[in-house]
Amino acid sequence: MLTNIEITKEELEYYKINHDNHGKESYIKYIDNHTKARKIFRENFGYDNLDIEKYDEFFEGIRENKLRKAIELSKIKVFENEVKLINTISCNKKFVGYDTVKPKGMRAVADYYLTRKEVAEYFKQIENKIEYFHSLGIVIGDITWFNVLLDKERKEVALCDLDNMQIGKYKIDILPSMIEPFCAGTCLMNQKNRCLYV
Repeated sequence: MLTNIEITKEELEYYKINHDNHGKESYIKYIDNHTKARKIFRENFGYDNLDIEKYDEFFEGIRENKLRKAIELSKIKVFENEVKLINTISCNKKFVGYDTVKPKGMRAVADYYLTRKEVAEYFKQIENKIEYFHSLGIVIGDITWFNVLLDKERKEVALCDLDNMQIGKYKIDILPSMIEPFCAGTCLMNQKNRCLYV
């Protein structure tokens, strides 16, 4: 069972301003020497053209869907080797994000220089993971090189940013048309013409 951390409005604003990274729908703050990450959702989840007050019910639906998926993810044993959700975060009892911990020894793929052979080897691992998740009824919705970690010594990859997926009745909540422009064509790895696409 996931525990919840209640933060203040001031803390919420702090994470929005003092983040280390960001995505289309959230801000990310690294904790404990990059072993943990705190993901705080943007108020409009990246739907910049929609008025927050007018579409409040729509955004609450996304928030509720993400919370239900976070709870489900914490129960599924298959994700033990991926980035793991360790708690949810709320502000005024409203779900606003979560904390994750990455597997020991993992670093972002972008931190490494990879040969074509290594890229093919790691891509095959990612492909096998995706096929296995699909066999369980789990569809990953946001795979980019930003969302893949690597332990080069053990030659293993792990997926992160897993909240935008479909698990059973809980659907993918950010439309691909929103993800694609931000992710520059879902390029997994781009190092001097070493591109790999899903």
